[in-house]
Amino acid sequence: MAFVRTSQIIANYFSPLNEALGIRMELIPYIGLGLIVLILPLAILSGILLLIWKKVPFGKYVSSLLLVGFLFVVVTAIWPMDSFYKDELQNNAGLRVDDGYEVLAKSSSYPDMHGDYYSEAVFRVSELDLSTLAGDVAPIEQCVVPRMTKPFLPSQNGVIKCWGANRNIDEWFRLTYFPDSGILYYRFDQT
Repeated sequence: MAFVRTSQIIANYFSPLNEALGIRMELIPYIGLGLIVLILPLAILSGILLLIWKKVPFGKYVSSLLLVGFLFVVVTAIWPMDSFYKDELQNNAGLRVDDGYEVLAKSSSYPDMHGDYYSEAVFRVSELDLSTLAGDVAPIEQCVVPRMTKPFLPSQNGVIKCWGANRNIDEWFRLTYFPDSGILYYRFDQT
């Protein structure tokens, strides 16, 4: 009840903003909570780093290292490194990934509050060993050329092989292999 009352007060306060920017009023409390969720941890981290900077011997170096480590974790959570996509391919499809797998393109979403995310990548493979595919992976008859792979294919007239699996109702993945050009497309969805 208090949240509803608070959201009404906030909505009334920001009504000129609604008219100026076209923001729907029912979203204002959620935008405010989102800003608090972002700003509060950053303020706490800044206070801790400032305290270390001033009070600890070599505090400038320690707080700088902590800041760089924090930024590295944040950046790699939003933009994963190539090893993330190779691990996803290996864990979900069962394929052995070696140094011969080069990531050409990649995309992923950050997990939402329910853990839902997707990851997809285009690999150039020197050799594809299908003997290690997971047991529930089956060939797919209707194979579509994924949009992400088109820049890497000289032509779509060659042979296309597809496999996929649905797991636990909320997980599915797809593999598309173009043997003529050595391109492997992988997509995993956790919904």
